Amino acid sequence: TQDIKDIYENKNRTKFPSYAYGENKKFIKSFESYFSDNFILKYIYISSINNVKHKLFNYTNANKNVIYGKDGWLFFNSCIYNRRGMDEYYGLFPWTPEQTKKAVDNLETIRKFCDRNNIIFIPIICPSKHEVYYDKLPVIYEKYQNNRYDELMIQSNHSLINLRDIYLAEKTILSYPLYYKTDTHWNPLGAYFAIIEISKAINKNHPDFHVLGLGDITIHQSKSNIGMELANMDVIRKGVEEINVEVHLNSKITNKINKAFVIGDSFFGYIKDELNELFNEIQFRDLFKNPLTAKEILDNKPDVFIYEISQRYLDELTSDLDCDFNK
Repeated sequence: TQDIKDIYENKNRTKFPSYAYGENKKFIKSFESYFSDNFILKYIYISSINNVKHKLFNYTNANKNVIYGKDGWLFFNSCIYNRRGMDEYYGLFPWTPEQTKKAVDNLETIRKFCDRNNIIFIPIICPSKHEVYYDKLPVIYEKYQNNRYDELMIQSNHSLINLRDIYLAEKTILSYPLYYKTDTHWNPLGAYFAIIEISKAINKNHPDFHVLGLGDITIHQSKSNIGMELANMDVIRKGVEEINVEVHLNSKITNKINKAFVIGDSFFGYIKDELNELFNEIQFRDLFKNPLTAKEILDNKPDVFIYEISQRYLDELTSDLDCDFNK
């Protein structure tokens, strides 16, 4: 039978077990797992309990995976694959000076390799929601010291695109959010500011390429009472407020760049529609599938190589680079 995905626990539900003569205990144990995963009222019950706890006491039973902030904003406390969440924002697990230097050197090595091969290299570092909407965190959550994002920006002599500073400036002006309230990711408007920076980087090499701005888009906002990723983690998907922001380009870009090769994580899913407007072709590969190699970039024959990585995965930048990048 086909696997059924459990959207709340991010796993496949247990299938009905087969029975073999003399394996009563094994069958009963397997059936208990099946019943626990497939009980039709399971999440209605959990959601009801969590909604009551949330409204009365501002917490739930999600083992602190989700932090309840101000005005209905939810924040990721622990990251999948055991990556750091809130502790990363705090600065409790900073890089050593050697690690910071290696991350900066790796990015510079990739840039020089791309320059030698007439490829525009654009690294996009996606700041966590905590960095941008720290004012929505509970008052007890205050940054302790510089974190890895801070050190990366400082040690790179601010040569990297600092989306956090862009967001902090824009959010005081805009009436729209840049991240989802009940999700870890930027929304299409937040992603669009990355698109603006990508268009600027392309324009440096192609002066006729149009640099995008807010005047090039139409923004639509709507509200929903269906929560997203963080609400799912806490099983309170209904009864929360989410603000949905849609972005539409007012006109098509006529002088598209031929091809982009993109390596990225889940944030890429919120940027790809607008990115498609800049290029005739985009080849995407998941960040965690394989280590990056010089050959992979050359084999894709891109005009632009975009390396997108979110803040909680910055340790990927300290891995040893393929030696061919120095050739």
